[in-house]
Amino acid sequence: MHITRWTAPLTGIAGALGGAAVVAAAWSADVRSRRAETARIHRVLVELLLNALSAGDPVTERHSRRVADLTDALATVYGISRGRHSTLRLAALLHDLGKIDDRFFHILHSCEPLSAADRERINQHPHESADILEPLEPIHPGIADIVEAHHECWDGNGYPEGLAGKEIPLESRLISVADVFDALTQPRAYHSPLEPDQALRELRRGAESRFDPAVVAQVERENVWTRWVEIAGRGRREEATAESAP
Repeated sequence: MHITRWTAPLTGIAGALGGAAVVAAAWSADVRSRRAETARIHRVLVELLLNALSAGDPVTERHSRRVADLTDALATVYGISRGRHSTLRLAALLHDLGKIDDRFFHILHSCEPLSAADRERINQHPHESADILEPLEPIHPGIADIVEAHHECWDGNGYPEGLAGKEIPLESRLISVADVFDALTQPRAYHSPLEPDQALRELRRGAESRFDPAVVAQVERENVWTRWVEIAGRGRREEATAESAP
């Protein structure tokens, strides 16, 4: 009699639990599907922005991809969380997006020293980039501030806001060093490329003034430096191929 008394309730509980498990599994599958679709849309959006940059200025687009790779290698030293690292990489990829404005094209590709007016104009590109990326803030909190501050200097003499020291977001300080290293090691209309060790000496000279000295010190870690030299070499080949293309 005791067995019979408890069989029905237990069967009902088991059925309810089984039904709940089915609902939970379906809900979990739906969440995964939504996340996958969101990630896909995110990738498409990033590629659209990079394509816009490439169409406006392919040199800057190639530079931006290398800066993202250089920043990635440097960020590994800092143990940055996955979400924050994702925002950092996107900021590095799109830090120069504001330069797609036609007002900047002749400035970027000029072989002549910049006039005061041109210098003032190009100094606005961090603002332009930040404004374009502002809609991404709900997905990548802080991305606009990171991009806007990538030309700030450790000693406060940068632009556009004159931030100094740790007022500058860490991510901006990482991008700043990577940005200059790539600019120095790749051919430009206004200079011949430096070898990586020569560029590193320039970074050291800029420590305490332009760059966070602690960030420059991390560049010299073997795992970071090896990767940076590889990226510089790859970039030199990319630029040579682009220059020889019809």
